[in-house]
Amino acid sequence: MGETAGRPKVAIVTPGTFALPSDFSSSVERVVDEISLHLAAEADVYVFSKFRQGLRPTETVNGVTHIRPSAKSPAGYRKAVLGRLRQLHPDLVQVENRPGLVRAVKRAAPRAEVWLSLHSVTFVSPAHISKKRLARELKAARRIVLNSAFLRGELARRFPRMRSKMLINRLGTDPERFRSQWEPGGREAREAFKAGRGLAGRRIVLYAGRLIPIKGVHVLLRCWRKVIRRVPDAVLVVAGSAFYGSGRLTPYVRNLHRLGERTPDAVRFLSYVPYSEMPEWFRAADVAVVPSVGKEAFGLVNVEAMACGVPVVASRVGGIREIVIHGENGFLVSPRELAGRLPELLVRLLSDEPLRRTMGERGAQMVRQSFTWRHTAERQMALYRGYSHIFAGTGGRRRDIRIGYG
Repeated sequence: MGETAGRPKVAIVTPGTFALPSDFSSSVERVVDEISLHLAAEADVYVFSKFRQGLRPTETVNGVTHIRPSAKSPAGYRKAVLGRLRQLHPDLVQVENRPGLVRAVKRAAPRAEVWLSLHSVTFVSPAHISKKRLARELKAARRIVLNSAFLRGELARRFPRMRSKMLINRLGTDPERFRSQWEPGGREAREAFKAGRGLAGRRIVLYAGRLIPIKGVHVLLRCWRKVIRRVPDAVLVVAGSAFYGSGRLTPYVRNLHRLGERTPDAVRFLSYVPYSEMPEWFRAADVAVVPSVGKEAFGLVNVEAMACGVPVVASRVGGIREIVIHGENGFLVSPRELAGRLPELLVRLLSDEPLRRTMGERGAQMVRQSFTWRHTAERQMALYRGYSHIFAGTGGRRRDIRIGYG
């Protein structure tokens, strides 16, 4: 499998919902796909993901060995992964966003360090795992990596005795793909793209993400009339669906469509958009909006919009507050004030191109300085070196590492 003598052997276990690499997956798989490529420079990396027709069960791509068990159920995937881990004998296993798997992985690979990487509050909630079992799983993990200070705070509040093993590594994006609209040639390219989609001369507010109630798209649509009364050429583009990789409608999505029909010329639903097409949609936007009413642990769409030079109007919730700086690269709004304040802030940005450009360029600079996948991978390696005896000799053990934006 392409092993190199003397290099640590790292296995990354994804939830098994999607295959990798993939243009149709959740942000969890996207993070793994990007980081694994960088980690492969210093370790033998094995990524477990779901099998999909057209991909091989096992293959090495860009230095990363992909293992894709063929399983018909989550239980089957779990069993297959554990079996392969027993054969692989990894030095470190990183479990992605499935805390209930930690102890089973430890039993399958008893000599390995098992790290848990959490991307949201979803799978540590009582709906998915009891507090008693979660405590046992967290205790079994050598380290727990969270993507925001918010998420670390949420978990530490529930399990204060485990705070010391909780580490932060914020996520990123690819600035070569998500290029700023303010770069030379960027404005011409975006106008050509808009013209090809029937949006020439329109000012675009873009929502990109899943269509589920906690994302707050219903709040945005209910107040959208107030925006177009003052900016008649504005159009709201909704890029997303209820499920990753699927345009299947739910009752909530049907309700969103009904709300959009109140202003049919000013709202466009794109359904699910492949990840490879999102950079152009972000560059086409004048403003990105993230009206979440629930707890967002991080929110990759914020940094993707910023990388494209687009100011963000977002809810002041969760980890979003660690990305969007109010008055600098966008605006933050309390969830309770969304309905009242969203229209005025959107109108302000849509009506003021110098302000959009200033905020957009600040956001793009912030991404280049702190929120690229290279930064995320470097921080991950710093965590491994600082907190894993396996990596202690690959760059020097460091104590009390504080991983922040840099």
